[in-house]
Amino acid sequence: MKYHVRWSRTAEDELTRLWLNASDRAVVTAAAQEIDDRLAANAKNEGESRTAGLRILMCAPLAVVYQVSPRTYDVDVARVWRFRTG
Repeated sequence: MKYHVRWSRTAEDELTRLWLNASDRAVVTAAAQEIDDRLAANAKNEGESRTAGLRILMCAPLAVVYQVSPRTYDVDVARVWRFRTG
């Protein structure tokens, strides 16, 4: 079963800000798409677990915190940020 990925307004706004300020917008776009694809395919087994049922997933140069509802197959992305690699 495929998961339904939803980004919070805060996460959407932050992703937009990151994209607008990026010198490498194609890389940010590709990372966001990879996050969507991976979460939609298998959210409960992606990333690493955190407290309170939260998980973190990193797809360079972006990272997200999200929560999975296994009963409804919903994935809620709460936050996104850019991290430095290397």
